Amino acid sequence: MKITARSCPRLAGCDFSLQRRGRALFRHVSLLLALLMLFSSSGAVADEQDPLAAIGSTLTAATVRIVSGNDTSSGVIVTRDGHVLTVSHGLHSESGKATVVFSDGKSAEALILLQDKMADVAVLKLAVAETPSTTSPIAMLPRSSPAFQIGQCVFAAGYPGREPNGQVPVVRVGVLLGVEQHRLRSSCTLTAGDSGGPLVNHRGELIGLHRQIGLGNESNLHVSFDIIRIAVLPVLDLQSVSASLNPSTTIAERLPVPSDAVVAGLKQRTVRVSHRSDDSTPVALATLLDSTRAVTKLSELTPDAEIFCRFPDEIVCSARVTSTDMKLDVAILTFEQAQENVTPLRSESGERNDHGFQSPWRFIFAARADGSVSRAGLIARKDFSEPTIEGKLGAVLEVRAQAKGVQATEVSPNGTAAMAGLLPGDLITAINDQPPESLDDVARILKSFQPGDWLRFEFTRNAQSQTGRSRLQHDPGERFERTEFLDGRSGMISERRSGFGGVLQHDIPTAPDECGGPICDTSGRIIGITIARRAREASLAIPIEKLLNDK
Repeated sequence: MKITARSCPRLAGCDFSLQRRGRALFRHVSLLLALLMLFSSSGAVADEQDPLAAIGSTLTAATVRIVSGNDTSSGVIVTRDGHVLTVSHGLHSESGKATVVFSDGKSAEALILLQDKMADVAVLKLAVAETPSTTSPIAMLPRSSPAFQIGQCVFAAGYPGREPNGQVPVVRVGVLLGVEQHRLRSSCTLTAGDSGGPLVNHRGELIGLHRQIGLGNESNLHVSFDIIRIAVLPVLDLQSVSASLNPSTTIAERLPVPSDAVVAGLKQRTVRVSHRSDDSTPVALATLLDSTRAVTKLSELTPDAEIFCRFPDEIVCSARVTSTDMKLDVAILTFEQAQENVTPLRSESGERNDHGFQSPWRFIFAARADGSVSRAGLIARKDFSEPTIEGKLGAVLEVRAQAKGVQATEVSPNGTAAMAGLLPGDLITAINDQPPESLDDVARILKSFQPGDWLRFEFTRNAQSQTGRSRLQHDPGERFERTEFLDGRSGMISERRSGFGGVLQHDIPTAPDECGGPICDTSGRIIGITIARRAREASLAIPIEKLLNDK
């Protein structure tokens, strides 16, 4: 990186009068300043200037994954010597040991020093000389801190069980909704695998450990720090080992509320999309790009159905799909009539695809289907890639040597083939206009789509040509996975929720029919559109720069 007066204002105008000590000292001082500036550009100074980024960085560096038996949970590092706090119910080892996995994917063995099942608290000690450089301990809540207040801003971090090792923990924001002697309840949405992870206050101090998921998104339970402090005293005095707290690591005690600029900006850009002109209940939202176009979520649109857009002034206009991108799952809608007084949406971050900020953590707001604005959420990841997954056809196929196609010999109920109208004995002649002549052809065609994408089947039955459509279905086994559906407590998640690259991840619980709607920062600037509700704690958004640059 080249350091210049233009790129580094603090170097501009510096007058180094070093003649008495010679040119050598000048070179040494210049090099030292350049290195300091280079270090600051890597994020350290940015974190000091941005308390929200500092809290996010602190949580990321302190949170670890814990593997015990066949279970995974989360924990938090509390000393530089490698003491880790977690919950007791996440440990299933008879050997007195567990494995701690760090954000870089590396792991270390840890001894279980204490496991208090009554308090649901445990202490582990890493069996290494020192913790990795990527980690640092969390600060503790001081004894002199005031009592918890309902509505106080809090942050949570943890490792969702469905994610592989090597990912950074997911940070979420919320408020305290309930305060009891033994537990706290917050709106920081938890998921399977988060148990034992840290809950911190607006200053970044540990106030609890994640314990249990309640019945709804607003019911997330945590072990209170008062209980933790007492339970671990036989092996660890948390007050004596507490990490020093950076004084800049503090934000407002209350979450930001949407300003007039936020409300106006989201309302002006939000379009409700439906398949009937008299239906105000949308199948998806869309974000206005200019007076003639909007962008929405492709897979929420029923193929070949009419499309109607309802604008903020309640005017309804028909539209058609003029461009699609299957990888992003977006469709560009063009209106039959241009809308008045619509300013074209432009990127405000120039050529950079960084949305105007260095760190991922930023407060955001999202448009709701009812015209309202969500509570503040948090971007936890940027440039994130949600892996592709394999969809299932739900049929047993055989190749017929004398026929151009593959024949379905068995069709599973509620599978992709059955929902498209296929029956045993039908000969599939094309899938999305691609003719399969072998089982490998079918596998190749299906691999180019993600579960939730629409497929069009052409088939013959009793020498009659027929067509049918259905979405590619997920593996039925997913619906029995606690990490995916949490026994029904996740709420509705998007059918198409995988295979996205270079997206933002945030924690606003967006309903599937609200995907396609805009998200904005606290100034009201549109920074992306939500494209999928991935899981209980995660929604995915496409950066607006990506849409404007590509479209």
